[in-house]
Amino acid sequence: MSLANPSLAAFLLDNGPRCISVSYDRVRNASKGTDQPVDIKSFKTFDPSIAKGDLVVIPTDTRWGFTVGRVEAVDTRVNFSSSETIRWIASKVDEEAYQSILDREELLIGKVAQAQENRAKRELADELRELDPNLTALSLSGPVPERTGGAEAEARGGAQSGEMTAS
Repeated sequence: MSLANPSLAAFLLDNGPRCISVSYDRVRNASKGTDQPVDIKSFKTFDPSIAKGDLVVIPTDTRWGFTVGRVEAVDTRVNFSSSETIRWIASKVDEEAYQSILDREELLIGKVAQAQENRAKRELADELRELDPNLTALSLSGPVPERTGGAEAEARGGAQSGEMTAS
């Protein structure tokens, strides 16, 4: 029997690659509320760390020749009678490292916003002091008036003063 598909030759080696199923896309299943993988193809890799659910960079015939797919199954059986070309996975996407960058950037953006707010307050306060040195000490609420004792306000729903009584 001859090997009709040369892209399968690497699987004949004792130390050959793993066969991994990867979906190019997903479609939303509205009734189940889940994403279903679509356009699933087999790929080759030597990376032993690739697991189901990982994102991987895979070749495509559009864009710049690569796209991202999701691993649907690992160490799958090779169909040696398949005529479909099995390509190589270019790399695994390091989602943890990417998320770490996003988290640190969010912290930095927060600190920059805080610094900008503090700078704006300082600059405006300095300009106010130039206009009037006492202006920044101004209290808008003023002193709180003291209660002088006296009668408490009547409770609602009680008898009205001056009501006439029936005789």
